[in-house]
Amino acid sequence: MTRLPNVLVIMADQMKATASHLYGNTFCHTPALERLARAGTLFTTAITPQPLCVPARVAMWTSRWPHATGARLNETPMPPDQEHAFRVWREAGYATALIGKDHCFAEADDRALFDVRCPIGHEGLPPDDEPSGMAWVRPVDAIEAAHATRRAMPRQGPALSYAVSDVDPAATSTGLVTDQTIAWLEGRSADARPFAAWVSYPDPHTPYEVPRRWADTVPPESVELPPQPAADAPPAP
Repeated sequence: MTRLPNVLVIMADQMKATASHLYGNTFCHTPALERLARAGTLFTTAITPQPLCVPARVAMWTSRWPHATGARLNETPMPPDQEHAFRVWREAGYATALIGKDHCFAEADDRALFDVRCPIGHEGLPPDDEPSGMAWVRPVDAIEAAHATRRAMPRQGPALSYAVSDVDPAATSTGLVTDQTIAWLEGRSADARPFAAWVSYPDPHTPYEVPRRWADTVPPESVELPPQPAADAPPAP
């Protein structure tokens, strides 16, 4: 009997390709992504089905365009009764997990398809969305404390806020999602089912909090800004 494969989908929110040296960035090196690329496939012509978070996520999990599902805005999550990957996996006998940012599944029926669901957002734990199937591996107070700077930093623009802080990178949502995923995988030793997990990092989406130990590795003079449009260029449609 052929064993069904395990599936681990890792998503980084709002990270464009050119933020990595793998796609031509001259100063931002991503060695962990390079190791993944060497062991797998580096896509060079992939595009998003929609340049907004929720429609893109719904499109990915349903394999359907936003105009087909009706999820066109960030306010229109996965519509009810859609055929999506996690429904297929659960029907095939998979153990399922969502660890990290959801911003896709809002229906109770869809959320019930996850054996483990541990959601976290850009500014910490969502107030009205408790974890299920597994407790957080860190105290809730410690998680909230690690996101205090993000919740308080001033906005430099309508959708832009950034700061360099002394936060421990391992204490942020990136470290938490990683540790939570490892704990879940290590705790599955008695579960013979194949698994399908969505490991969804809220970073590097705004608010941009850069731990000082990382910021210090990038000299400001090494940063190459993208070319700016000419002053007399016609506006984009």
